[in-house]
Amino acid sequence: MMRVAVIGLGLVGSALVEELHRAQLLEIMLASDVDPQAPGLARARSYGIPTSIGGAEAMLSAVDSPEVVFDASTVAAQRMWGPRLVGSGMRVIDLTQGEDGPPVVPSVNLRDLDGRPTIRIGTCVAQAAVPIVAAISAMETVEYAEVVSTIPSVVVGCGARASINEFTCATASALETVGGAEKGKAIAVVSPADPPLTMRVTLFLLVRPDVDRSAITHAVQRAVADVSRHVPAYRLAVPTLFDETDDERTKVTVLLDVAGNGDVLPTYAGSADLVTSAALVVAEELEKGG
Repeated sequence: MMRVAVIGLGLVGSALVEELHRAQLLEIMLASDVDPQAPGLARARSYGIPTSIGGAEAMLSAVDSPEVVFDASTVAAQRMWGPRLVGSGMRVIDLTQGEDGPPVVPSVNLRDLDGRPTIRIGTCVAQAAVPIVAAISAMETVEYAEVVSTIPSVVVGCGARASINEFTCATASALETVGGAEKGKAIAVVSPADPPLTMRVTLFLLVRPDVDRSAITHAVQRAVADVSRHVPAYRLAVPTLFDETDDERTKVTVLLDVAGNGDVLPTYAGSADLVTSAALVVAEELEKGG
């Protein structure tokens, strides 16, 4: 059984500890944060997982080092500690959603890990949007893909707020490098609504005028079904929409709602579930020798 550890026990780290414990596929050696009040510390302890407030340093000083470290800390901390962890022989699954390195969206490019020492999990919005873009670009040239996401402010922690620019740039890049769009753009809206809104992702894509609309509709449905195997409440809010533009192209609009499982975080926290489920899928692939 592969030995793993978790750094960063905030909202995402807490949910990740829950998923790892429930899966029972990996040996969780250590859960660590630098904040003694981090919510995931108590959760880890309740499951008998050793904990530390030493952050990444605890991994480096461990007598029996983990094989894989899930880093759910912050973009700045990951850039500081990531190279040292890798240099000590550990493999890092980076959940901080920064823009360094090619992102992994499991339903699209899971088999493309290439033995890389640091595996960056695509942003939560990339996990939602890229599978749709990739499904359409596999059959048609996607000239432009724009994603507008609305995420409840209560699930956007301090670390995520500090790296919002990296987050949007990373998402836009993933639409191109993984999704296959010629040009990508991402807009993130952090909603203060109370009660919180469920995460909503809206995609606008431009393709040629005479596309097979039925084929695109079915491709979108297949992509949604694939992602929902890991995030069950990922769903189409309305059927795929088609409109003609003034310059004789077809605009494809896809509206997605993403609710969470509700076991650790409230159901409106679908953004966290998208990232943690992707990280778990990657770890399971590594366990198989990926």
